[in-house]
Amino acid sequence: GGDKPKHFFQAGGTMIVDPTTPPDSGRVKLQLINLEMVEVTIFADYHSVPVTDGACYESAATIALETAACVPECGDHACGPDGCGGECGAGCATGSCALDGAMCLEAPAACHRLELGGEVDNLTPGVYRLPLTELGLGAVGQADFLQIEFYQKATGTFGLGAVPNDDYATCNQCVRVVLDGEREFFQKSGTMILSSDSDPIGDPDAPPAGAITVRFADLELEEVVISDDGEYHSIPVVGGACIEIDFDGPLKTPPPPAP
Repeated sequence: GGDKPKHFFQAGGTMIVDPTTPPDSGRVKLQLINLEMVEVTIFADYHSVPVTDGACYESAATIALETAACVPECGDHACGPDGCGGECGAGCATGSCALDGAMCLEAPAACHRLELGGEVDNLTPGVYRLPLTELGLGAVGQADFLQIEFYQKATGTFGLGAVPNDDYATCNQCVRVVLDGEREFFQKSGTMILSSDSDPIGDPDAPPAGAITVRFADLELEEVVISDDGEYHSIPVVGGACIEIDFDGPLKTPPPPAP
């Protein structure tokens, strides 16, 4: 209840993750054995530094943690994610699944056109998000968003379909759409124009936070799989869906609060 909550971080113990729930499954079943935690300070660069003479916590008991069973949300969907890491229906033998999961589309299917605008939130340094869930794009109505990521402080005009921006593993200016918390779309072509007064790598936890004004021209995203080899390459899905986005104006971060 205080103004300065205490943070504790692991200092010892063992975590056993049940093989039926790997870390990327969205669910978890695990045990913590002989857990030790010490009081730390979390700095803006996310390093945890133990507090001198800080508090600590130890548990000799085995702590079992498990998420509730996931209930698929397919309804009458013919394809697409079921919200639990599986697929609705029999999937699509050819072509791609419509964004709302209603049917399989024969390849080559027309890109889904989307009109967007509004303010983006600065989540972490260099990461900005525009929620899309209320638009009903995904099949199961959860965790739909457009995300812009910056890995370079530069401003100006950038091609999104050329090296190094043609791969999520190497992009400096990156645009993603994620539907149903797992279906990934990454830039295929288009141009980003980032205003000269933008600070794309700002840190919301260490003001000044990031501030951007960004415009796009001819933005197209294609369905991809992000490799899980630790390098995060974006691999186009054969016969996958695509999204073309028109903007009714620039995407901006909210103005700073009045002093």
